[in-house]
Amino acid sequence: AGLQPSENAFSAAQRSSRKGSKGKGKGTAGAIQGADQAELQVSSLSEQLRRAINTKNWADVNMLIDSPQQVWLLACSERGSRQLQQLLKTSSTEQAAFKSAVDKVIMGLQSHVLEATASNGTWNYSNYVLQALIQALPLERFTFILEEMKSQVVNVALDPQGCRVLQRLLEHTLHDEERARSLLEELKPEIKRVALDRYGNHVMQKLVEMATGHQKLEISQAFLDLAQRPGELREMAVSKYSSFVLQKVIRECGSYHDQQ
Repeated sequence: AGLQPSENAFSAAQRSSRKGSKGKGKGTAGAIQGADQAELQVSSLSEQLRRAINTKNWADVNMLIDSPQQVWLLACSERGSRQLQQLLKTSSTEQAAFKSAVDKVIMGLQSHVLEATASNGTWNYSNYVLQALIQALPLERFTFILEEMKSQVVNVALDPQGCRVLQRLLEHTLHDEERARSLLEELKPEIKRVALDRYGNHVMQKLVEMATGHQKLEISQAFLDLAQRPGELREMAVSKYSSFVLQKVIRECGSYHDQQ
């Protein structure tokens, strides 16, 4: 039998947070109490979701994540994020009900891509859900990520958590040169800036590693263009982070460029 709670945990979390913040007047104690209550409610929802996923009770899973707001609330919490990742990694023969649950996760992440890829000084658990989605689903199911990331690819590359999502995107999109074009076009003009960065260098290494033959030619040409400017490549060569990128370019692109 499916779960039949009198009030889902998301609604209760919202209600308790509002009550807590008002219950103590304008002081901070009420807000703290409300936040604690909301956290407990999200924890309860996460535990119900864990049980439903483990038993592959997709009817209950669908009920527990019945709105995009619930999905986003879960994605932003440590326990909830783990359960959504587990859901995306699960395989099931009950295609209709399982697909419905996955569709709800996708809808819950839509319009939140830039939030999920920005650390803003705190640990953002939703980035793990995005990564799991990219790894688990075919490209056509997560093209919304590419769309929402347009014009912000470099900023995502320089973020400690965003760079992880971008690496997963490069792994699973570069084979489709048309859809990956926006990523490449935004990264190429900023290869030096991204390569010199503590986090961005991992993105550049992944780009070089996963690029198709045609893309490798484009990337190597971008570095050859840099070499025409005095001191540019030397600065990158003596940098801890960008030196790794240059080594990767030489290994992955050098011989291919010579053959063309």
